[in-house]
Amino acid sequence: MVAIIMYTKLEEPNVVQETDLQARVYKNACNLLTLDDAREIVDGSLRQTSDGKSDTIVDGTASSSCTYSRRVTASKYPVYANIQLQESNGAEARVGFEAAAGKFPLDIEGLGVRSYWNQETAQLHVLKNEFWIMLSAGKGPLERQSPELSKQLAKRILERL
Repeated sequence: MVAIIMYTKLEEPNVVQETDLQARVYKNACNLLTLDDAREIVDGSLRQTSDGKSDTIVDGTASSSCTYSRRVTASKYPVYANIQLQESNGAEARVGFEAAAGKFPLDIEGLGVRSYWNQETAQLHVLKNEFWIMLSAGKGPLERQSPELSKQLAKRILERL
């Protein structure tokens, strides 16, 4: 699995932006999905492999990501948990959410306003108000990934939103 994400480095993981004379604090992915969560749900040997300090704000959309993984062992398959979070107005969040569905999304009930599993990318996408959450977690080859681990992580994250 290869993911290319481009971000502009900011100083603080919780970014503050002035809008209409009000300060708004945007959510940080590493605060929503903690190392303890990833270890409890995915694998006890995970370690944080991204610092969550590459958050950005572009045209009113905040982006944040966080990754936990362990070294590839003799099985040669990664063990990981990854969250990408986009926070914008509800309409913009929905546009991105819908565009990422792929050809055959599998609808998932009971998470956020709407959620689906993209079978092509092995990612769970959850839409909740202004938040679009993309989760991937696994222990093995991409083609054998299921939404179960990501669903457990999503429930924990949604409790914090």
